[in-house]
Amino acid sequence: MPSKSIYNADIEDYIAQNHSLGLPLTRIAQALGITDKAIYNWVRRKKTLKVKIANLELAEARDRIASVPASWWLERKFPEHFKDPNKDQTVTVNLTVQHLIDAKQSLIDTPGLDDVIDVTGTEIKQLGTLPDSNDE
Repeated sequence: MPSKSIYNADIEDYIAQNHSLGLPLTRIAQALGITDKAIYNWVRRKKTLKVKIANLELAEARDRIASVPASWWLERKFPEHFKDPNKDQTVTVNLTVQHLIDAKQSLIDTPGLDDVIDVTGTEIKQLGTLPDSNDE
């Protein structure tokens, strides 16, 4: 005889909340002490659970989208209160001509950069981007 299901409204809320926060169903099943098969069956068969998960995911997405414009507007309207302190910092760098000559020579001597930059006279032009290390 099959064992009695522990599924109820509280379990349904627990699954929906945790899954909408990104917790995999297998971890939720472990936390509840049930099999992966049982939780996947519940999510597939229980319409109220499907609806709760979808609504929570939709609300989270809506909040993420809504928070971006609000933060952007507040940053510009009230920069004294909401501006990110790490943005638009002025940095003063003291370089000598020798520093620039050394940097230019180091760029010229670096293998593989000839397709990426062109060092001519006093100009350094970007020709492309370095290949991704994962491509090799």
